[in-house]
Amino acid sequence: MPGLTHLMPRYIGILKALSLINRGETIDAREAYALGLISEIVDRQQDIVDRRKKEILVISDAHQHLVKYHRQQILPSAKEIDNALEQYYDCTAMPVPKLRKSSNQIG
Repeated sequence: MPGLTHLMPRYIGILKALSLINRGETIDAREAYALGLISEIVDRQQDIVDRRKKEILVISDAHQHLVKYHRQQILPSAKEIDNALEQYYDCTAMPVPKLRKSSNQIG
């Protein structure tokens, strides 16, 4: 793994890292776990995939609750948006006829 020779001494100490690096030694998963180089050991690759899927679903579910909360509590309702748009359109549409009347009076 690129960069591991630079990072390994920080994780497991200089002496152990030099021993592994200089001798080209390999270690098994249990020793890597004991040294703190890996965060967990799984029996099958599918186990980790299944675990990560569950974590993503939990995060996704929490996100849906936040979106629902924002929609209900923070964002304006559809009626409020419609009213605001109507007011905006009324404000922008009114000056045009007034400008036409004033330009006809000048010329």
